[in-house]
Amino acid sequence: MTNKLTVVYRTKKTEELLNLLPRKLSFDARAAVEEVLLERDYTPEGIAAATATPELGFGWWEFLGWINITLGSLFCVMIAKGSVGFAIFLLAANLLLCLGIIRYNKWCFLVMTVFSFNPALWIINGIYLKNRWNHPRCKRGEM
Repeated sequence: MTNKLTVVYRTKKTEELLNLLPRKLSFDARAAVEEVLLERDYTPEGIAAATATPELGFGWWEFLGWINITLGSLFCVMIAKGSVGFAIFLLAANLLLCLGIIRYNKWCFLVMTVFSFNPALWIINGIYLKNRWNHPRCKRGEM
């Protein structure tokens, strides 16, 4: 039975599998989910943390990514007025960092926070990121 479940779970995204762990699953289903996660280079400690970790909200994380794609891109164009090459470079860097943030990459979140040059945002995002640094959803972006 585990083999059939493993095949089914292999088609699911890692985030979906991690969301299943805190729920009540049959022994076979839990074993299949853990087997697939181990195949995707999750450690047993990471799987245990996903089971034990209370669900943290990532609303600010998503908001920051999307607002920086829109307003950050506009700001990049305003900064680089007159220099098309520099504007393209800033837009590309902004887009890559924002897409990383939307995919829950903690390093992109950290770099974008540092380059905001806003001490209030450094404090807010520093605390926010510290609480989520080892969260399985953030580790997903490193694979």
